[in-house]
Amino acid sequence: MSRLIDLKEVLRRIPVKRQTIDNWKNAGKFPQRVKVEGRIFWLEAEIDEWILERAGERPPRPPLSEISASEELEPAE
Repeated sequence: MSRLIDLKEVLRRIPVKRQTIDNWKNAGKFPQRVKVEGRIFWLEAEIDEWILERAGERPPRPPLSEISASEELEPAE
């Protein structure tokens, strides 16, 4: 069974404004809230899954073992 996490914990894991979370929820792009005795929570497993789905949308990057030390230390222009 999944733990319940509050908005503070959601925002710690997904550092955006509360309004962004509300916008995503209203658009059906974010897990639904759970109301317990007047307090708002999310299922931790659903938040974790949502984060992992977003991470899967990133372009792949080479494994760190394939990046040479000189590449890592070059300053960005």
